[in-house]
Amino acid sequence: MKSRPPSPKRKQVDKNYIGVTAKIFSLLEYFIKEGAKQQAISFQEISSALPFARTTVHRILYSLEKLGYVEKADAKAHYRLGAKFFELTEPAVHFRRLQSMAKAVMIDLLVRYSETVNLGVLDEGQVAYIEVLQSPSALRIAANPGDRNPAHSTALGKVILAFLPEEELKPVLEEHPLIKMTAKTITQ
Repeated sequence: MKSRPPSPKRKQVDKNYIGVTAKIFSLLEYFIKEGAKQQAISFQEISSALPFARTTVHRILYSLEKLGYVEKADAKAHYRLGAKFFELTEPAVHFRRLQSMAKAVMIDLLVRYSETVNLGVLDEGQVAYIEVLQSPSALRIAANPGDRNPAHSTALGKVILAFLPEEELKPVLEEHPLIKMTAKTITQ
């Protein structure tokens, strides 16, 4: 028995897609865009700007308020982004600032030595790469932003560990044992 293709009139449904997630992010994106222009946004303005039922907007605002991502302003039925939202975005802002401060030095190193230049931070005993300028050479060590490696197994990680204050280094070494990644990995 042949299965027939779905009728073009029937809407295709992605079982893994959660529609309310898109609604929540649409509302947050609206806050980010409009909230920068004004202190607080009225419920009326929010519900008029978004293509959802007023009850849906109300429920999302209520839920985000309960979670701390949105808060009511002094004015009745006015909302603004809450402290918890900014806690979420703080690491990204910090990394962007670090990238912009380091970029000129990284470019200078790349031009001067024609070697890959990595910028990374220590996170949970690993180096997390946040900026990588690749060497023009065909033979190079490649990393990409977002890659992670055990700190003790990379040159960048060793430099970071070497300059950590003793009180910060000790817990890192206790929580993240130095495992051999290759025959040449230093583990002592």
